[in-house]
Amino acid sequence: MQKVQIDYLCPVNVLGADTLRLFEFEKIREKVAGYCRSRSSREKAHEMQPVAHRDTLTIILKQLDEYKQNLSRQDYFPDTYFEDFETEA
Repeated sequence: MQKVQIDYLCPVNVLGADTLRLFEFEKIREKVAGYCRSRSSREKAHEMQPVAHRDTLTIILKQLDEYKQNLSRQDYFPDTYFEDFETEA
């Protein structure tokens, strides 16, 4: 599976703040943050931006589908919960 680079995020000025408000993107961030189990992951959820490129979005959706299939089949998957460790560094 191809890994996604960080540069796929869409800068806010490409869509415009009005568009993000129209699509209620802040509500999406809040909903995602509600599923997060650590402070650092909640912060990442609040920083989330729309994906700018269709090809990149396709890769991300395939990765998500693979993850969901592993969970539904109860296949082995490494633990996805990590305690916050940023304050220790």
